[in-house]
Amino acid sequence: MKFLALLVVMALVYYWNTRPTVQQDGTFHAWQAVCQQRLSLLPRAVLWAFVVLVPALLAGIVIELMAGWLWGAISLLASIAVLLYSMGRGDLEEQVDHYLEAWQQADWQAAWHHAQALGSPEILDEASDPVQLHQYTTRAMAYQGFGRFFAVVFWFMILGPAGALCYRLASLQAKAMTADDDPLDQQMLYLLEWLPARLLALTFALAGNFNTAMNAIELGWLDMTHSMADFLGTASAGALQWSPMVMPAEADSAALEAFTAQGQHDVRALLTLLARCGMIWLAIIAFWQVLTIW
Repeated sequence: MKFLALLVVMALVYYWNTRPTVQQDGTFHAWQAVCQQRLSLLPRAVLWAFVVLVPALLAGIVIELMAGWLWGAISLLASIAVLLYSMGRGDLEEQVDHYLEAWQQADWQAAWHHAQALGSPEILDEASDPVQLHQYTTRAMAYQGFGRFFAVVFWFMILGPAGALCYRLASLQAKAMTADDDPLDQQMLYLLEWLPARLLALTFALAGNFNTAMNAIELGWLDMTHSMADFLGTASAGALQWSPMVMPAEADSAALEAFTAQGQHDVRALLTLLARCGMIWLAIIAFWQVLTIW
């Protein structure tokens, strides 16, 4: 049932792009505001549990209660709706295309602007030149691809619709956090991402160059000080064996063209790597489902 729901959601996402219809966060933001107003005096962990865990558990319980309705069809439709809602927001390939259009023209300001859609603007402010911009963007892409699909699928297969919804709500809660807030929201999201991120890094090694990817993974496997974007970015760069980039002089048109071409190649290769990893995960899940049936 889970695998069927996953296949349906992937078809809805990639062929009909139905996410904007289902992914309406207004109700969650209203619930978030109510909890923050009425539970502000409680410990942050309790507030997080009410904001994230309560809706996820309720969704899981309701879907479980509907398991016998119409031979499981109602439960399947509800699981599809929850999983579709839990997938990542926006169109990653469209965001990357806008970035690459500016990058190809060496319009670094426009590329910087489009890169904001891929990650945290605060971190992007540290990108002082095109090389750093490229490094930031590829790390943000690796993390975006992970959070949009792989983390959601992992928790869906482990805990069902409640697990997928819990991850998405935890992500939304962490994004709503301000600099003055308790860091617990980010810490909880980090814990939810730790294991699936390591599994994705291992998949990078299988889908790319195994030796260089494993060398990169070993350095950060147990490191809790770096962000998940840094870990996945380093692992993907190792799997793809990227060459270091050197910013050429503006007057050297040939070197500048080669520089932009290298950046485009890296970004496209990363998208291809994420797609290959998605196929590997689907194959493993299908094999797992066959074993459980037997």
